[in-house]
Amino acid sequence: MPEKKGLRAYIARTFNVYQWAGTRSLVDSGRNIKQLYSGMVNIKRSTRRETFAEAVVRLNLTPQDITNKEQQYRLTSSIFALFFVFGLIYCGLLYRNGDYATCLMALAYSFLMFGFYFRESFWYMQIKQRVLGRGVLDWVKFVVGIRQ
Repeated sequence: MPEKKGLRAYIARTFNVYQWAGTRSLVDSGRNIKQLYSGMVNIKRSTRRETFAEAVVRLNLTPQDITNKEQQYRLTSSIFALFFVFGLIYCGLLYRNGDYATCLMALAYSFLMFGFYFRESFWYMQIKQRVLGRGVLDWVKFVVGIRQ
């Protein structure tokens, strides 16, 4: 196909704004963001429903394996809890000194440490109680020390 001639065709070839702006990249990035968002919002539920005893048999775990995992989750949850508390203390000090931007970053760090603490302590709770499928309210009762 021969190239078009004329001023309009020359400007269209020379000043390709869509290519300069990277529209393809912008559209692809937008699609990726949409996929990431839907992946975070839409929770995939597991179809497997099993008891703790069934999981032990399926995974071929010994009582020593279970005890080791319980100790590991207890230790790591304690470490993350400590980091969470120190992060909150540091955040408070930064806020008191008026360093609000750094305080916001320290708060983000604290939330991250709390997330790690929650995950590890939740797994610890399920192993300690030998029951799978517990919820957040059960975890809160476990952390506070309320018997179920």
